[in-house]
Amino acid sequence: MANWQFILALVTIVITILGASWLHTHQIDKRLEEMSRHFGVQIEEMGRRFDAQIDAVKAQIEAVKAQVRRLEDDIKEIKADLKKLFQPILMK
Repeated sequence: MANWQFILALVTIVITILGASWLHTHQIDKRLEEMSRHFGVQIEEMGRRFDAQIDAVKAQIEAVKAQVRRLEDDIKEIKADLKKLFQPILMK
């Protein structure tokens, strides 16, 4: 084997290793981008679900507030009726 053949073989091996390394790095970058997009979609979906749950809780709170208001009105009416029914009698 001549020197030029040995050098050519060495250069070919180095170029092959560098090319394989570059391809591997490129594949890793592509996978990381895909994972990033996937996680971004997942986070957005979780945010939408969270917002929907918060809206549902707010609606339930408003329903409870309305019930409390109705109970307060009923209690006021009962108090007014009791005051009319049991008016103090003044003795002279």
